[in-house]
Amino acid sequence: MLTAGASQSLAVTFTPTDAVDYNSASASVSINVNQTQAAHLTMTAISASRKYGQANPAFTASISGFINGGHRVGALRVALLH
Repeated sequence: MLTAGASQSLAVTFTPTDAVDYNSASASVSINVNQTQAAHLTMTAISASRKYGQANPAFTASISGFINGGHRVGALRVALLH
């Protein structure tokens, strides 16, 4: 859980259940936390598929659990590490 304040470090690690076809990935970012009330955010990947040999489709996700009028600011960045 992050405390309120500037330049808080937020890190995430993706560990696939299928390590044969997918690689683990990690990322971190510095964010400003303006509220001290905790919100338990949930990020859900939107299903996508493609046929073999075709380009990857757009990968998107939804985020829920914002409180007190909170919302996502900026774009989500998806890094493909496969």
